[in-house]
Amino acid sequence: MDIKKNEISAFIMILEKYLNIINENELENQKSNMQFDVRFAHEIPDKDQAYSKMYDRCANIANNVIKYLIFYKRKAPVISPEVKDLALHNAFFHLTNIDKKEVLDSLTVEWQVGGRDITKDASGNLRSEIFNNCLIRDEFIALDRIEHRRNTIINDMVFTQKQQEEEEFVKEYLKEVLYGYSDDYSCLISGYRIRLGHLIRTYKVLKELSTKFINSREDINSNNLNDICLVISEKELTVELFNNKIPKENINTLVSILTYSKRGDLFDTPLIKNGSDFIIIPSIVTNTDISQVILSIVEQFNFEGKLFENAVLELLKNNNILAHKENYKDETGEYQCDIMFLIGKDLLYVNANLGGNHEQFGDFIINYANVMMRKNS
Repeated sequence: MDIKKNEISAFIMILEKYLNIINENELENQKSNMQFDVRFAHEIPDKDQAYSKMYDRCANIANNVIKYLIFYKRKAPVISPEVKDLALHNAFFHLTNIDKKEVLDSLTVEWQVGGRDITKDASGNLRSEIFNNCLIRDEFIALDRIEHRRNTIINDMVFTQKQQEEEEFVKEYLKEVLYGYSDDYSCLISGYRIRLGHLIRTYKVLKELSTKFINSREDINSNNLNDICLVISEKELTVELFNNKIPKENINTLVSILTYSKRGDLFDTPLIKNGSDFIIIPSIVTNTDISQVILSIVEQFNFEGKLFENAVLELLKNNNILAHKENYKDETGEYQCDIMFLIGKDLLYVNANLGGNHEQFGDFIINYANVMMRKNS
C-alpha cells in the first residue's frame, strides 16, 4: 500500500480522532492508540473554554491541509479507506506544520500594519509588541462587540418548547440578526438562489446523521476511514434530504452548495466528494453552529437591506430623532444614501450596511480598509 496515495484519508482520519479527543477531553486520550498530547502545561481556570478554542483552531487550520491535499497536490485523487499506522502518524505532522504557517501568515499581516518590536526584559525574556497596536485593539473591540451582540440576542430570546429545537433556534436567531426571517426568504450562494428554510434544514439533517454515526461508532482506533468518518452515497443523501421535506428539485443544488471546494471550509461545505460518495468529518459537523454557518456562507439575503434600513429608522425615531428614508442614487446607479436624520442643526446622511464578522486578523484589516475607503470617498 502506497502511504502517499493514502495521505488524504490518513489526514481526515487523524483529524477526526484528534477532534474527538479534544471534544471528550484528555481522559478519552487513554483509549486512543495514537496518544495525542492534549494536556495543559499548568492548571487553567476554564478548561472547557480552552478545549473549545483548541478545537476551533484545529478545525480551521485543517481546512488548509485538506484543500492542499485534494485540490493542489494531486489531480482528482481517489480517497481509499484503508490506512497504515505509519501514514496516520505522518499525517499528524500536517497539522503542526500548517499551524506554523498560520503563525507566519499572521506575522506577515502584522508587519503590513506596522510590524513588531521584539525586545528583552530585565530577566532576559523576549517581549513582543505590535507597533500599530491601535488596530489590534480595534479588532479585539470588534470581536467583543460581535460576541456581546450574539449573547444579548440569545439571552433576550424567549423560547417555546418547539423553539428549543435547533432548527427553530436558528430561525429565531437569524430573525434578530437580520431584522426579519421567513422560510420563504431566499438567499444567494455561488450564483444559486435558494430558500433559506431549505438551507437550514439541510445543515440540520447533516448534523443529525453525524450525531447518529458518532453514537454508533464502535472503534475509534480503526484504520479504516469508513469506521471513523461518515461515508454516505449521493443516493443515500438524496433520500435523507427528501425524507426531511426538502423538495426533490432543490436537492442537487443544495448538495452542490455544501460540497467541499476551494472556496469553502469544513464548516460551511462539509461534504467531501469521493467518487459517488461523500465523506463527512462527523466531529466538525456535530459541533457546527448552523446560525453562524448561514451568516458565513450566504453572499446575499434578498431581504437584508430594506429590513435593516427600517430597523435603523425605527431606532432613530424611538430616540426622538427626526429621520426618514431617502434613497438617493448617484450617476453610477448605486445607493449612496438610505436615511436622513437631524441632530441639532446637523443634517446627516447614512448609507446603512450590515457589517460582516471576521475570523482572522487579516480579514479585519480588509474590513477596516473598506470602511476607510468609504469614509474617504
